Amino acid sequence: MLAAVALVVLLTADASGAVVVLNRRQSPAAGAPRMLRRSGSAPTSSVPTTVPLAPGQALVSGTVASLSAAGATGPVLATPMLVTVPVRGQGSAYIYNATVGNQSGETIYWYGGQPLSILGNGGLVPGRVNVTIDPSGSTWYLDGAERRWVSGSYEIATPVAVGTSGLASAEPSVDFSAGPDTVMVTSGGATLHRPPMALHLIGPGAVQAQGSLTVRTRQGTSAARSIDLTGGQYVLDLTPEPGGRLSLSATLQGQLQTVPPTQP
Repeated sequence: MLAAVALVVLLTADASGAVVVLNRRQSPAAGAPRMLRRSGSAPTSSVPTTVPLAPGQALVSGTVASLSAAGATGPVLATPMLVTVPVRGQGSAYIYNATVGNQSGETIYWYGGQPLSILGNGGLVPGRVNVTIDPSGSTWYLDGAERRWVSGSYEIATPVAVGTSGLASAEPSVDFSAGPDTVMVTSGGATLHRPPMALHLIGPGAVQAQGSLTVRTRQGTSAARSIDLTGGQYVLDLTPEPGGRLSLSATLQGQLQTVPPTQP
């Protein structure tokens, strides 16, 4: 009895895209299967490793020795705080719409003779403000706009004058409560210094930084020892690190100038 022999052809694809033809009448021991190559190249897939940047956009990372940002919006500056002016007695601060005792709508005046020491359970909302940052911390420049107080209770441990409608009495210290309309206005270059802390700052404004930096733009990636955003949008994240270093991760949009590292 003759057995019917059926020829079965199986097609499989190997990893390179070739087609393998297996004849079941041929055992694996008889040799490797014949290979039939498809015409054309094998299909490939690619995954972008970086997100394309927009025109005028730059990503900056690295460590900074100093950085300044104009018009930055950042965190609430919590108490305790110490407000100072460069020249003693040539500066001032007015706190408007404060409640002192049972009297609301009071004005508290500081004449800049001693640093303005403020304790309490709240803080100052600086709004848009100029700030400089280095490993010692951040310095906030308060002149030029009203700075709003977080609602809460505060103590000024510095001689001030308190009153309304131009009538004020000198006080060695004063407690006051701040509401939604309580603000502070300073003059004479008043600043507030904070110890090192993580900061998230957004602008528009100018940004300058010096350090060991890597800058990525649409044109490529390069090293820089300083950057200067003359004006535009920015998002800055600064983080203190051990050894007094300050790491920076920034997204900048605008006219950016860079200075390459000094050649050895």
